[in-house]
This record gives sequence, C-alpha cells and structure tokens, in this order.
Amino acid sequence: MKCYHRFNLLNRPKNPLYPKCSSTENETNQPLSDFIFKNLFHGIRFLDIGEQLIQTRSVHDFTRVSYILDEMKDIRGDPTDESNKHRVVEYVRKKSVEFKSKLDALVPTNIIKGIFKVHITFDCKPNSEQVIEKLKKTCQNTKYKIAFIQLCADKKKNNLQQLIAFSYYHGEYPSIIEHCERKIHEQFKNFNILRIQIKSLGSNEGVPQTNIDKQLFWNEKTCYFEFHYRIVLKKELDGNFLKFLQKRCESHSTYKLYLSPYAFKQIDHKKFHYIIAMRLFDVGRNEAFQMNNQVVKYCKRIPFLPSKVEPEFIVYDTNIDLMNAENA
Repeated sequence: MKCYHRFNLLNRPKNPLYPKCSSTENETNQPLSDFIFKNLFHGIRFLDIGEQLIQTRSVHDFTRVSYILDEMKDIRGDPTDESNKHRVVEYVRKKSVEFKSKLDALVPTNIIKGIFKVHITFDCKPNSEQVIEKLKKTCQNTKYKIAFIQLCADKKKNNLQQLIAFSYYHGEYPSIIEHCERKIHEQFKNFNILRIQIKSLGSNEGVPQTNIDKQLFWNEKTCYFEFHYRIVLKKELDGNFLKFLQKRCESHSTYKLYLSPYAFKQIDHKKFHYIIAMRLFDVGRNEAFQMNNQVVKYCKRIPFLPSKVEPEFIVYDTNIDLMNAENA
C-alpha cells in the first residue's frame, strides 16, 4: 500500500493550497524526493519479506533484494536531477508486479466466483459475408450468440464494425481462463480471433472491493471495470456531447474514466441498441459503483436515462490495444 501511495506523491501538484510535508524534511534533514525514493524500495522489500514468511514462516535474508536498490540508484543517476524519476517509478512498478505474481501463486488473493461473460472478436475481412455464414454454422446448437458492434457514432470518423460472439459461463477465476481459452480455440480454430475478453459480473464474489485491492492484486492495464449504458436515442450520439458528459463525470472523481459510444445488434435481431461504455482502470468496486451512480444521476437531468446498465469487471483481455481503435 505504501508503495502505491509514494507513486502519487511523486506527481504531487505544485499548488500553494497543498500542505507541505515539512515534517519529513525538517525532522530527517532529507529532501522529499529521497524520502520517496527509499520508501519505493521499502515497498518492494516488504513484498519480498512477505514471500519469505509465506514460504518458510521466517525471514532468512533481509538483504535479498538489495540489488534492486542499486539498480534504482543507477537508473536515477544524479540525486539532484529529477528527470529520471518516472523511469525509477516504472522500474519499481514492474518489480512489484513480479513479486505480487509470486505471492499470488503462493496464496491466491484474487479469486472470483460466479458468472462470467466470454466475448470473442473476430476478423471478418475481406470476405465478411462468408465469415458470418461460417460463424453462424459454427455457433449452431451452442451457447454462443453472434452480434455486430458498430463503433464510433461520430459521423466525422470512419465507422468501424466488429463481429463478435459471446456466451456466459459459471465458474471461478483464475481457473476459468484456461478452461475458456481451450474451448474457444477448439471451437473457433478455423477463424482469425482478434481478441478474447473474459468479464466477471460486477456483483460476483471476489471482485476487488477497494482501490487498494485493485492496485495491489490486479493488472493495472488489462483488468478494469466497465459499465454499459443502453440508451434510447432519437438521433445519433454527438461527439461533443460525449466529451461534455465525460468532463462532467470526471469532475466528481480523481480517477480517469473513458467513455466510448457504440451500437450493438445481435445477428438474429433487426434493431441496433445504442450503448455508452464507461471504463475505469484505477478503482475498486466501491469507487466504480459510486461513479456509475454519478453518471446515472447526471443522465436523469438531461434527460438521458439509460434503459439498462450492465456492470462488469474485465479479468482477461488478450488485445487491450484494440480498445485504442475504439477510442481513436
């Protein structure tokens, strides 16, 4: 926990209203940057001590990770030069992920039980009609449903269409990952799969509750909360409106959120459903649902009330970069 708190201190805003940590500098006669630097290392050291205690019930080597401190010093270079501080932070982040993975292998801390949605995105170019017909036959008499997602409702952008198949499974994370991966690659071996997502329902047991839980035990880039707001529209979504809505929502939170519009239609249905997806990467369930309440509350004033809200926590994503195309 302390390790992540120090990350935020490194980027502390230079604001006269912010209280200064004078006690740190005056009492220890060391600059704040040195204080944070040492505590970043101690965060890694505590993770290593935890690993030793779990493995042997004792700490047999207090200096086992001293080499990391040496590497941090090499990366930082001149202590008075702060230009390399972000490289130090990134190095510590990578090391912390390594140690947390070891700890999780010893004592799993991120087990989720309940219903999971499997979401597969296919490449349907250049022969989209043939791919669709082939996918229909493959999904016959299975739990999978086929749908189109039409990205980018802004007329100024080139609309992108994705072909997906989705289904629901009941199980336990992380074992459900291997189970679903094996079944997907067996069933869809003749297709070019662009992305596999496995999404836990937001209400499942074990979904990270607090921000610290999310930051300590889950990948910060590929695990995140998603809320899907199905809405009724008389006209297409306006890009400026989405920017305004995002700015309004972010004003109620210190965390970054992402809003993107899309239209969704199952292949056996006639109508598209218009949806706005909100993604939150840095928060636990408590904060995520508070933000969701703010969005719904604000939408009521417009009026822009969603007809349906689907909260999900993404536990597995094989191609997070595909999201950049959605938000481009």
